[in-house]
Amino acid sequence: MRIVFWGVRGSIPSPGKDTVFYGGNTPCLQVVLDDGTDVILDAGSGIRELGRQMMERRHKTDAFLLFSHYHWDHIQGLPFFTPGYIKGNKVRAYGVPGPASFVLQVLSRQMEQPFFPVSLNNTFPMLDFYDLPGGHLDLGSGRVNYLRTNHPDFCATYRFEEKGRSFVYFTDNELFPPDKPQTLRSEMVAFCRDADVLVHDSQYTREEIGRKLGWGHSTNLDSVDLAIESGVKKLVLFHHDPTRTDAGVDAMLAEARIYAAARSPALEVEAAREYTEIIL
Repeated sequence: MRIVFWGVRGSIPSPGKDTVFYGGNTPCLQVVLDDGTDVILDAGSGIRELGRQMMERRHKTDAFLLFSHYHWDHIQGLPFFTPGYIKGNKVRAYGVPGPASFVLQVLSRQMEQPFFPVSLNNTFPMLDFYDLPGGHLDLGSGRVNYLRTNHPDFCATYRFEEKGRSFVYFTDNELFPPDKPQTLRSEMVAFCRDADVLVHDSQYTREEIGRKLGWGHSTNLDSVDLAIESGVKKLVLFHHDPTRTDAGVDAMLAEARIYAAARSPALEVEAAREYTEIIL
């Protein structure tokens, strides 16, 4: 299993000289399973570069696209995903449950006039849209389970299992929401249990979170606590705030590493960075 980061920023793209190291694109990850099955997680602005790379490296694209939810930073790159335009390609897109054809309806809205010059139906004949089935998805040589996160509107976290290895993509999640949680902490811990890699929303510091309660995001240190409680081997801080400079992410990472070392020295902590990859 290979995990590649194409977009790691939350809320809105933030290009510039102060974000160039970690990257300014909004969420998009790629998971390539051992049998070659290609799975894309979210379609933030990072999916544009992923699509360009796919076009350069192969004749045809056959992939799955899983949406965590439909907030703009997780779908805004879809109109610029080049493989979806090309005859002969196949992309099967899955989204969180809703009414009949909910996924297609929601994604179509951002491509209606006056927001975009062409409609989704005319632009992406190579994309098929599905609501997530109950239980799990079997994709190639892997299995994917999902769980609801604590975030405004329905948002899903995904856990990949393949040949005894596991990866959890836990974006847009508030570990201590001010109101009744959608998912209990005990359920989150069970979902993340013994994962090789956990990518978790760490948009804020503990000093900042008090002003952001109910926004559906977590802190770097609370992410460490979840990883330790779940027995995770590697934690990746994700969904960096758009105002956070590279130096700011460095500081959050350093703080998280010191905190983790005092509580569980075996836990490895990194910060998500565009174009980097993890091999399991």
